[in-house]
Amino acid sequence: MKIAITFDNSTSLFQNGVQQNALYLARMFKNSGHKVSLIVNNFYKGKDVNYIKDMTDGIPKIPLNKVIENIPDVIITLGTSITPDDLSVFKKINKSLKVIAYKCGNEMLVEMEAMLWSDEISNASKISIIQPDAIWSIPQMENTNLTYYALKYNQENVTVVPFIWDHILSDIYTKEQNIGLWPGREITRIATMEPNLSVMKNVFVPMAIVSKYLQKY
Repeated sequence: MKIAITFDNSTSLFQNGVQQNALYLARMFKNSGHKVSLIVNNFYKGKDVNYIKDMTDGIPKIPLNKVIENIPDVIITLGTSITPDDLSVFKKINKSLKVIAYKCGNEMLVEMEAMLWSDEISNASKISIIQPDAIWSIPQMENTNLTYYALKYNQENVTVVPFIWDHILSDIYTKEQNIGLWPGREITRIATMEPNLSVMKNVFVPMAIVSKYLQKY
């Protein structure tokens, strides 16, 4: 099967986990015997190109405007989306094309916060939304988002899929930076780097964890 996965190389692999998820998913399908490609934009002008090349050896990087030259059987929108216009063109060429929206984010909470506290709707809501043939959700988002995904995208074919992770990026980075194994030591100081941006990303949960630790030990 020919599978194409959208990937946004304008952001760093270390900015969030979504782009890493796209690469790990591509590697998994390739190792399963499928013909896999990444749909990218200006790949060689993007970020972390060398890391990505090492992680995706043998996986073609195809610009969005070149997809029509070899339409896949399945497109998985993960790292970025595609427009309804592009999808319409693709489906005219390959009427059996299926599109899967792979959801990793807490979309309901993001858009709820935007509605309550922002003058503008979230960036995700500004994008023209396609109706996928199926929606995949990572397990972490099942309780809060599964039914919302179905409502937002008008698609009842929603399911939870296993979370995929690969240590390849950690291996490449630690080798390049000459980082050895942590030797271990007694814990005397605890720090958190949470950005305090939203209900999802703030210092409250780490503080609760540390408080529980101090109570117990």
